[in-house]
Amino acid sequence: MQQFSNQIQLPTKLCRNDSILLLDPSNLFNRYEKNVHEIRDPIHNFIKLNSDERQVLNSRPLQRLRHIHQLALTYLVYPSASYKRFEHSLGVMELATKIFDTITSPTNVTDSVRNHFPDLLNRDYVAY
Repeated sequence: MQQFSNQIQLPTKLCRNDSILLLDPSNLFNRYEKNVHEIRDPIHNFIKLNSDERQVLNSRPLQRLRHIHQLALTYLVYPSASYKRFEHSLGVMELATKIFDTITSPTNVTDSVRNHFPDLLNRDYVAY
């Protein structure tokens, strides 16, 4: 391992996989992994995902939604109507997140709700 001044250790060994040189498959930068990811959306601007949401998004069942048209065969008549279920799911997730964050905001929670759900004030508990 080589060590640089910024304390990131890089493997010196490379492995060959299908004639492409790759870094050692052990997750090299796992401690520097991003926790918040952004997807550009024409309606919601940027949709923010945490790492757990991104894992769900990268799952095979959700990726299959990329091939299903939300508007059925409408795209054959109107070529610009190429809206897919995957894109729809991203928008629904963004709106559900905004609703959840608004409802669980400490300024919007009444005293009677706080009495029934005392953990609601703990943001780590509420964060999904």
